[in-house]
Amino acid sequence: MRATVSFEIDAARVPETMRCLVLEEAHRLHGVIEELEAASVEHLSRDIAAVTAQLQAALHQLHQYQEMLVGFATAEEPPPLRGEQVHSLGEVQDSLSRMSQLDEFLSRINEEEQSDDTEEG
Repeated sequence: MRATVSFEIDAARVPETMRCLVLEEAHRLHGVIEELEAASVEHLSRDIAAVTAQLQAALHQLHQYQEMLVGFATAEEPPPLRGEQVHSLGEVQDSLSRMSQLDEFLSRINEEEQSDDTEEG
């Protein structure tokens, strides 16, 4: 049976926490190797099947940890800058003017919607 575990930790502790989980898998793999070394001739096929299943489970878990680490590293990257590149103070002023005009336009729309709501209510 598998379970999903969810908890919050300080972002700076993520790498060391993930390392602990990876080391737990390494410990499990050492046990699997010991089982393989102790496999009996009489039950070799059964023992190999058990070891193979454990190796696959460890591999699955390690892939999952790797994906988590990649996802966390990607989430830490700052988002790329968006918008227009500005080359002069005049362009900045033009952009600010357009933003102000947009803000005024949106304010008028909101005022009209509010007045419509009060007239209907």
